[in-house]
Amino acid sequence: MNKKLIFIGVFILLLSSVLYWRYLQAIKKDWSENYLVNWDSAYAVSLFNDMLEEDVFENFEYLEQEENLMKDMSAWEKSPENYLFVGKTNYLTVSGIDSLHRYISKGNKAMIVCEEFNNGLYLLSGLDTTKISKDLSPFFSNDSSYVYEPNMFISDNSIYKTLTDTVADLYLKEAVTKSPFHFEARYVEFSRLGNSLEKMDLAYKYDVLGYELDSLENKHPYFIRFNIGEGELYLHTNPLVFTNYFLKTEKGLDYVSHVMSYLDDGQTYCDVRSKSQYFSSLDGTKTSKTQLEFILGNKELRWAWYLILSMGLIYIIFGSKREQRTIPYIAPLRNTSINFAETIGRLFYYQKDHSFLVKRKMKLLINAYRTKYRIKSKEDSKEFRLELHKKTEAKLSYINTLFDRYQFLINKKSTVMEEELNDFFSKIERLEFEIEKMRKLRLERKTEKISN
Repeated sequence: MNKKLIFIGVFILLLSSVLYWRYLQAIKKDWSENYLVNWDSAYAVSLFNDMLEEDVFENFEYLEQEENLMKDMSAWEKSPENYLFVGKTNYLTVSGIDSLHRYISKGNKAMIVCEEFNNGLYLLSGLDTTKISKDLSPFFSNDSSYVYEPNMFISDNSIYKTLTDTVADLYLKEAVTKSPFHFEARYVEFSRLGNSLEKMDLAYKYDVLGYELDSLENKHPYFIRFNIGEGELYLHTNPLVFTNYFLKTEKGLDYVSHVMSYLDDGQTYCDVRSKSQYFSSLDGTKTSKTQLEFILGNKELRWAWYLILSMGLIYIIFGSKREQRTIPYIAPLRNTSINFAETIGRLFYYQKDHSFLVKRKMKLLINAYRTKYRIKSKEDSKEFRLELHKKTEAKLSYINTLFDRYQFLINKKSTVMEEELNDFFSKIERLEFEIEKMRKLRLERKTEKISN
């Protein structure tokens, strides 16, 4: 199979797996307590936020958050009438608490629904730093002037305490337009005040509007109203009942509607920035996204991502053929055997060692005859000559002449002359010619015999 087709198949399979994983992630149920305003999970507050925008809770006008809390509040005169926060932790800074305190004192209402209120004790103490734990005193001077950064937090959560239980019996007192209400919340981590209100050094009067009844019939307040100046502050310690999980039930919707009835009719400012300590999510959207989730969550980036994938696939299909450099021409090897022979010949010619040439040539010739005709007799013996004559049918006189001449030359005491060397080679050629002639003659006789 073509390797390119295999690679394309693997790429398509990988892309399909990623898309299928994204689909599973989309339909997967998220059970984290995120309190996000536009995230459709069990413990998000998107349904509560939609109800505020659609005026489900009667006469409420939803006001979107634009800049930041301090800047927004400084521009408010008589509107909005309500400040609302619903989340796990409220991260209002000290300067934010100051602005909120001034806002409530003017006659407005604020409801903070959270499990942890970082600067809560600072607010309930009437902005009196002497009532805050001693380890925080270095942030302030003796004349009560501030020596802190605008985004500093005074973290003291001793006013809250978390109770884990499978069932929480929540009771609400009678409101202006609502009768007393009981709500049984199941399978939640329920937060309530950790210290009795009587033992807390508070700067304001309060009323307990809601309490939780434990198995020993003890009442634990979780919904309290504080009178601050001409306005009111409502602290609710269990934001879970405001999430999608409980609002999809009739009992949960009635409970939240009862709680919201304490606020005035009119515009309601919903604070979503204070859910994050570092204000990384300015619109309350989910911030713990992976890079791919962030890209796919933005329309322009999503289409750019799809375009890149498409271009990559097109390149793989049409342009992934391996590019090769030009193969250089390699000339075939030359046969230099003749040149080698000529070189060796010139070497012997210049040495004039004719006797060595005679011995070498005769030795090669005898070895050739012994191998070709399978002659076992001793070299240059009478039996060898007869055996060669018998197998080649060459004239015995030619054979004896050659071998006798060879014996004469090697036994000669004087130097072998060039003419003698040429005569020796001529006798070899004459014997070779005779052997070849007799071979052809035998072949003709054999052919005639077969044809007859």
